[in-house]
Amino acid sequence: MPDAPSRGSSPDPPDDPVAALTVDTLHAALNDAGYICSRDRARSVLAALLTDPLGGFFAFGPPGTGKTWLLEVLGEILGMNTFFKQVSPGSREEDLILDLLPDENAQSGIKKQWGELPKAVRASHEGNTLLILDEWDKTRPTADAFLLDFLQNGRVNYGDIQVQANMDNLYVCITLNDERDLSGPAHRRMPYLHFEPLPPGLVREALRRSHANHPYLEAAVNLYVRCELSMMDKSCTIQELQQLLDAIRVLGPDDADWDRLVLDYVTKDRDNHRLLKEAEDVDPADWDDAEWAQGHDTEPLDPSAYGPTGLPERTARAGQPTGPDEDDAPRLPPMADVKGYAPPQNDETPDLAAAFAALERTPSVYDALTRQEPSSDAPDHFGRVRVQGDTITFDAPVPLREHDGYAADLWGHPGEVVFVEATATREDLRLLQDEQGLEFISYADDEIIARADGLHLRWTPDTGAEIIAQTARRDAFDALFCGTWLNARDVTGPADLPTPVLARLGTPQAGTIEARHAGEPVAAPYFAGVFDYWTPDEQDTVDSAKVPGYDRFMDHAEAHADPLILTGDAAYALFDGLMLGLIGDENDFLAVSVTGPFDAAVESYLQHWLPNARLSLRRKAAVQRPATTLVQEHGFEVARPSDGRPNPGKKLVRVQEGVKSIYREGRLTVGTHLTGRQITARRVEVLLRRIDKTIDTLAA
Repeated sequence: MPDAPSRGSSPDPPDDPVAALTVDTLHAALNDAGYICSRDRARSVLAALLTDPLGGFFAFGPPGTGKTWLLEVLGEILGMNTFFKQVSPGSREEDLILDLLPDENAQSGIKKQWGELPKAVRASHEGNTLLILDEWDKTRPTADAFLLDFLQNGRVNYGDIQVQANMDNLYVCITLNDERDLSGPAHRRMPYLHFEPLPPGLVREALRRSHANHPYLEAAVNLYVRCELSMMDKSCTIQELQQLLDAIRVLGPDDADWDRLVLDYVTKDRDNHRLLKEAEDVDPADWDDAEWAQGHDTEPLDPSAYGPTGLPERTARAGQPTGPDEDDAPRLPPMADVKGYAPPQNDETPDLAAAFAALERTPSVYDALTRQEPSSDAPDHFGRVRVQGDTITFDAPVPLREHDGYAADLWGHPGEVVFVEATATREDLRLLQDEQGLEFISYADDEIIARADGLHLRWTPDTGAEIIAQTARRDAFDALFCGTWLNARDVTGPADLPTPVLARLGTPQAGTIEARHAGEPVAAPYFAGVFDYWTPDEQDTVDSAKVPGYDRFMDHAEAHADPLILTGDAAYALFDGLMLGLIGDENDFLAVSVTGPFDAAVESYLQHWLPNARLSLRRKAAVQRPATTLVQEHGFEVARPSDGRPNPGKKLVRVQEGVKSIYREGRLTVGTHLTGRQITARRVEVLLRRIDKTIDTLAA
């Protein structure tokens, strides 16, 4: 294959440095500029730069593998007008288009000016332009919808900013650290170049170019290998190694303290330093066994397997073989297209600032929403749903309690949904802050703004809580929000009624429930949740007589629960180790909290009443043991969900005696789940004992 594929149908001017490139000239230029790479890397970059309709690529890989450095060097060696935008967590599309600067002459004190993206579009009419969007996966998922149109058409249309790029001169490169998934359409717009830790040989070559004959050069290469094998939460970069060698040269052999300098220039914190110390026993030859190194030895695809298929260009009708002359016969379009059996189409641009959801428009998402909303006279606007181009938006938010009702089929799809809970209080947010790691970023009497692992929350006394959740990150939602906020208007009764019955917002799988009686919590539970649609047929119960086993449960609760609180048709019963509540004025909600072993007489109610008959049990604790100790002495293994990420999130997993333990960044979660007839008092008691034993052993 030729080294330099062409871009576009017409030849580029001879003075265009990009068009003049070959793989060998690009490889040499990158290495001469200090970016040490293989010829394969240069080949991938060149092909991506010369593709249509827009030259560029996504640079994907863990931090410290040279993604951003490559792009900066590219702009320099090709003489491009380069525009760089460092994306910050939670950035939206307006942050890419506008820069807000303090201005004492402006009435608002803030001056708006064009951001890097429209500047790059304008500059593309003057010559080759490189736009670098660094760490795009820190943006909000709604920004992907904006990115789609820009990558396909080079167009920016935002308020009074309307510019169109010269696509022949514009090159866009976007780095990703895999903090979130891109939407499917955005994922398909440009090629992906995967970046992995550099082989030690290339690191040695880079250091020889900058620090030839340095006495500690081989020690620096060895340090690089051990850092990558030590499970540190950061990569060791060539720049850090060069700075380390510079410091040693400046201080001289008498004052250069290797331990101190490595901490200052490479590991950067004590936890990483301890991990590196433990890796001193690792054989550097283990590099060849690392997953990123093994990936290069996989057998390549065989081009001969992708020749002509020998299949006809169209399918013959049943019983009628395709003849040699039939290719010239007129071809009928599909009948569904002729009859107009097609999904709704329009070219509307979503108003994301006013929307309460932004979801990638796919048949499955559209179908899921038709099951929840009433129909209308327009297929692209029914209920709260609006179809706008390739995006589905909402006109109204979703009640938080509907996270597993209305929104159940939206989880797992790219996008965001806004949930609301009007009954949320400042105290509720405090509990989430103290116990679940919610981070307050703005705190005032009339407003709290907070975030946690990609979720964003805003609370006011008048409106309650508004939560923006990434639908592709159900795990983050589950980790923070469990159960649903309930308050005194949901559960009414005598003064000693434990109100509010508080579950930490959201799901049956995890979290904490706190039923207050005289100001005291029941216990820290292994499982908790407040459920809607909790009967076996998943329908709201409006009459206690229709609740299976209700009468038998009440007879048992009257004899054994302490306390038992009745109000209307609602009942709230506290047993040893178990709380069960049929609560709400019409038994609308089932509240469950497992705080320890419980009597076998109540297990049948859990079997029949839990949503989908599923009971999850778990505990969390802080762990001070190094990750390498958990691997070497306690049987943990590194979780590797993808070949491209050797150690995503530094997550360790162990499954032992039916109990799963997950370690990440000093936090340990130990648990299991039971379904259906597995939910027995004896089995729960045994599993709780195993969970406690694991926590006690590892958290000691």
